[in-house]
Amino acid sequence: MNERSEPGTDRVTVSMPRGYKARLEQAVAAGAAASVSALVTSAVEEHLARRRTDEWIRSRRGGRPIDPDALAWARRALGVDADLDEGAAPAQESA
Repeated sequence: MNERSEPGTDRVTVSMPRGYKARLEQAVAAGAAASVSALVTSAVEEHLARRRTDEWIRSRRGGRPIDPDALAWARRALGVDADLDEGAAPAQESA
């Protein structure tokens, strides 16, 4: 990674579980993104979009969270992987 931030960006240092850095670099090498920074930025953008959507839904429901059964039904209907829930740890690869 560059020691300088690109114009219009902030440099951020994060700690991740062992092995994540290599997996990110492998994803970049496979063409998933132009750089580790771009891949992490994309993941953060997706997370923030999910949060905005959740906040929008809660605002329409008077602050009440989404019914877990309704959410499970919607995920099944849409074919969304439940392992991608916010806060769920990605599956660990065996060594």
